[in-house]
Amino acid sequence: MGDNKSPILKDEFDVCHYWLQGPTNSRIIVFIVGYWGITAEGCKYGGVEIKVGEDKRTTGYRICSKKYARVTLTSKHSTVPVMVFNRYRNTTVTLRYRTGTISICAKEL
Repeated sequence: MGDNKSPILKDEFDVCHYWLQGPTNSRIIVFIVGYWGITAEGCKYGGVEIKVGEDKRTTGYRICSKKYARVTLTSKHSTVPVMVFNRYRNTTVTLRYRTGTISICAKEL
């Protein structure tokens, strides 16, 4: 997402929204394969936000650094909103995901 050749810092972010949806009573396991973009505190130039928590209205995990490649996140529900955002140069993120079932007796590691 974005234009790597453009030297212009936009005032607003361009955003792409994705919904990872699993069957009812499932969890979604998201694996961050890689991130390519400008690393900056506060993700002020671009990044990806992955909402795996209980409340989808609150901010999720914001990733804008290669150091988070190979990180795995597990959702609390069967839907995971993913937002890729960019306002300078370009941002690329590669994710893999799969579903799992929720067990009342299961423990989180």
